[in-house]
Amino acid sequence: MTALLQGKPWAQARLLSRSLLTKEGSTKETFHIVLELPGEHAFYLPGDSIGLLPRNSPELVEQICAHLPFSPDEEVLLQKTQERLCFRRFLREKANLQKVTRSLFHAFSQEEGCFAGDLLALVRRWYSPLSAQQLANLLLPMAPRFYSIASSPSLHPEEVHLTVGLVHQMIEGEKRYGTASSFLCKEMQVGETFPFFVHSSPHFRLPSTDHSPLL
Repeated sequence: MTALLQGKPWAQARLLSRSLLTKEGSTKETFHIVLELPGEHAFYLPGDSIGLLPRNSPELVEQICAHLPFSPDEEVLLQKTQERLCFRRFLREKANLQKVTRSLFHAFSQEEGCFAGDLLALVRRWYSPLSAQQLANLLLPMAPRFYSIASSPSLHPEEVHLTVGLVHQMIEGEKRYGTASSFLCKEMQVGETFPFFVHSSPHFRLPSTDHSPLL
């Protein structure tokens, strides 16, 4: 993943609109997402995808903070960027809250093996012996998510259209929504921005002539 992101021209995309495509009562919710891209970063071709950095759910972040022995307003230092920010904002914007690594699990518990739950399930089950900085150091960073672009730049210049299914899973009897899909489909407000880049897919292109088969 690191190699994939090297040299990528990150910019800010803006949410223009969001509409539900599936009917009420459907077993799956799929949304049509329209994003505005800044002109100098708006070039893409059919087959390309967009990489984006979502933010974690504020509700999930507050639930985690309620089970920690320190104030969420306490500052932590990001080792790679040397950026300082409060722990609550760190959880919201920078941390992977879904994946509990073996090192993080063993910092909480003396049990063998791995932990199948997420960070919320971990802090609910065991008391945190860590400081804000120690916990921040053990959490994996937020990773970009990739979505295939479902629009044509010739019809929608400086826009990207996505079709996004709202993903969820059950963890210890509770529904947890996917980080990126809930960010795009539920939490982000029209007009909000977030970091993105266009990821080129040169080996996934339409045929160069009209006479070539598509399948």
